[in-house]
Amino acid sequence: MSDIHGKQEVATRAEISHRVTPIWRLVCVALLASVLGMASVLIAGAPASAVTDQGFTYDELNGTAVVAGCEEECPGTLIIPSTLGSLPVSRIAPSAFV
Repeated sequence: MSDIHGKQEVATRAEISHRVTPIWRLVCVALLASVLGMASVLIAGAPASAVTDQGFTYDELNGTAVVAGCEEECPGTLIIPSTLGSLPVSRIAPSAFV
């Protein structure tokens, strides 16, 4: 920084801290709000414990069944039913048959 006479001014740590602190507070509050928002979505949308039906394990999620895998070893050919435990099958979990 320089003043009107062209002389260099040196900012003290307290002055820099005073300028930076509100920005960091804003960043921290925004980050915390994001994390809490994501956590509430994950908790609200978390599937119930795995249930079994017709040889498949599945999770209940928002009134639907999400196929989680086979109850025992999966056969070579799978036919996924349209319902499990009277719930419509909405999807297959990414790690269902790994």
